[in-house]
Amino acid sequence: MAGAGRAEGWLMSKPRFHPPNVRVWKLGSKCVDDQFLLAPSPEVYTLVFLFLAKMVELYDVELIGFVFMGNHFHLLVRLNEDRLPDIMRDFKGGLARALNQVHGRRGALWMERYDDDAVLDDDACDSALHYLHANPVRAHLVETAEQYPGVSSWKAYAEGLDSLSHTFLDERRWRAAGAMESLRGLYLRTITLKVSRPPSWEGLSREARRAKRRELVARMRGEEQRAASERERSGVGVASTESIVEREPRSRPLSPKPKKPKRKRASGTPEQVKRFEEAYRLMLPVYQRASLSFRETGILPAFPAGTYPPRIPYAFVES
Repeated sequence: MAGAGRAEGWLMSKPRFHPPNVRVWKLGSKCVDDQFLLAPSPEVYTLVFLFLAKMVELYDVELIGFVFMGNHFHLLVRLNEDRLPDIMRDFKGGLARALNQVHGRRGALWMERYDDDAVLDDDACDSALHYLHANPVRAHLVETAEQYPGVSSWKAYAEGLDSLSHTFLDERRWRAAGAMESLRGLYLRTITLKVSRPPSWEGLSREARRAKRRELVARMRGEEQRAASERERSGVGVASTESIVEREPRSRPLSPKPKKPKRKRASGTPEQVKRFEEAYRLMLPVYQRASLSFRETGILPAFPAGTYPPRIPYAFVES
């Protein structure tokens, strides 16, 4: 078969496991070779904002939180349809093509596949939200989360906003019209991106939401104080805004980070994680048999939700 050889490497990769009853996911992806291809120049900032807005427009997905660092990003999303692989394929693929054009490069922009961690309860969701917003502070790029010049949803939480807006010049149309300075204002475009709240915020009164926001801000202030103490002990300062924005896209961190322990596929109570892992264990042999059948016959097996790799619901029993 002509296509079987090309598909074999993909089929042998680790299968995705997206149970349809899990709605909140913490997602992330790194740039190839840890290059700073997401350094927040004006062009990159605009593209990231555009493709986030496109994700929300095309799919029934809610953005609870996000942060884009120089060489990776984190998303916290709530799905209202079981199409996570489609969402990430379109978002990462479209953004990669646009960024490659900006950077004058070709080839893969992302390193391997994206991380997808199921968020199984409210405490895990709160922890994931704080983790992604605290990334610039923990990396000692800024003293406070508000100072980070890259794309982040922190401002929406810190200021109690339901959406974030970004205004930019549609340079292609402006230049097509003659690139006259007097006409720049006619080609300014504003993107508004809705920032949803965690499921635990639903149904809360206005005052209760304010209390939640105060808790988040207080937790961030504690994170900033710990980071400041670390810098004082080490004698290392924070990066300037200019150095963050103007960082050479193809550069890499000066020293590689120590190898991290194997990541979890889910976060929540021990009982929730145990059920998730058990369902994943049941799914693996089904996936392996389907993979072998496809390599031998070229016929895609039928799975629930009609996707491949499959998203097997709790608890899958092979017919």
